[in-house]
Amino acid sequence: MVSSTSTAKTTISTKKSTSSHENNGATNIPSLTSPTENASSDLLHVPSSSLSMTPSSPIVSLDDPKALKSQIQRLRKDLLFAQANMREEILRESRLFENRLTKTEREAIESVFQKYDKDNDGEISIGELGNFFKALGEPLTEDETHEAMELMSRTNTSGKIQLADFINFWIATHKNGSRNSAFIQKFKMANSVLLKAENEFNINNIRFHRSGDEFSLDYRVHFYYMEGQELRRISAWHDIPLYNTGYGENATIFNYVNEIPKYTRAKYEIATRESYNPIKQDVRNGRVRFYQHGDLCWNYGMFPQTFEDPSHVSPETGCPGDNDPIDVIEIGARQIPVGAVVPVKLLGVIALIDDGETDWKNIAISVNDPMAHLLNNIDDVDRELPGLLNAIREYFRKYKVCTGKEENSYGLDGRAMDRKFAVKVVFDTHMQWKKLRETQRAPTPVFTPQPKQKHDDTVFEKEIDTKESLRQGAIQ
Repeated sequence: MVSSTSTAKTTISTKKSTSSHENNGATNIPSLTSPTENASSDLLHVPSSSLSMTPSSPIVSLDDPKALKSQIQRLRKDLLFAQANMREEILRESRLFENRLTKTEREAIESVFQKYDKDNDGEISIGELGNFFKALGEPLTEDETHEAMELMSRTNTSGKIQLADFINFWIATHKNGSRNSAFIQKFKMANSVLLKAENEFNINNIRFHRSGDEFSLDYRVHFYYMEGQELRRISAWHDIPLYNTGYGENATIFNYVNEIPKYTRAKYEIATRESYNPIKQDVRNGRVRFYQHGDLCWNYGMFPQTFEDPSHVSPETGCPGDNDPIDVIEIGARQIPVGAVVPVKLLGVIALIDDGETDWKNIAISVNDPMAHLLNNIDDVDRELPGLLNAIREYFRKYKVCTGKEENSYGLDGRAMDRKFAVKVVFDTHMQWKKLRETQRAPTPVFTPQPKQKHDDTVFEKEIDTKESLRQGAIQ
């Protein structure tokens, strides 16, 4: 939600263009050329009348310096007046464009714009544009940055971008404007981030502390949250929010906790029965476990604040939940360290039945992966990464055969369901997690904040050392 304070500030900076048209609380837009879905221009229509300058007196002779100086001053005033008129006309027409925006979208855009308005003057620097989209998770190439700058600054030579410029550009690249075909894939994630609800929890403030020797019974990855210069211990399962952007069926980005890096086989998992739920290596018969079937060719982890309830029988599989957080397969190109918390796009889901239990496998990709802008639904995975979904299915179908067990099976005929279906599955497990917490049936103590402690760089780490944490010498 955008606070009323932040929304009000942006509104004040643009209100002068609407005050004369207000009627009983509604804005009465003057008759202008209305933009359409097939507009021929990338930018808002600017009436030629707003560009005209009529000197208040005829041009004087160059032989009269005093009169010439006076005329130059009048021309400067006329130019400023024309520019002001042009900006006002653009702002008025932008409100016609805003009819394509929902209230949530409009408020989110204003909120993001305000964050980059360093001087609180209703403008942001064009030079900030590259950093702006990088912060949104969609870094632009140099050419794309220049093109975006050109689109936003075509009617503005001040080197600044006003809210109307930004709304115009945003609609042209997200709302089927005439530039849509050029930017729609590139800016899908930027669109999602603009709609992100404000959340006090910042995953960038998560810190890690490792204890015990790797590949030992004592190895743990503990999670902490930085508040100023102080730390508090948190549960990776219960305290990290599931939703990064949006909520429920409107969710666009999820927080993913990585347990097993790709190209490794040590079976790390959230310790659901330990206080604060650190990550540990799974144990069977007193020995740490490894995937004997072979290394995973993807990152593997879970969505926090989810639970596959063993008392709930899934209609898609006819089997109860597996008593764990819901699993996630991250298919990006990069190897993600143990414990890393990554914002991801959810693409689809597969209904694995493992030892008679429902064990959903969500397919996702990090928003910062080089291919993230190409993958938005499950069909995109088959197109861009042919054979990957089949490899995932076959791995989890057969990975226990080498231990003497039968092959696993799948619900829904083994089909990889689309993003919409997956979002609903995740939401359902989120509701099951809420029920778990409310009824105190969690297989871990209810989270109780620990006393804060001072940050010590020798103990706590912002990022786990990848080489050390992914050492494979003990893998067998």
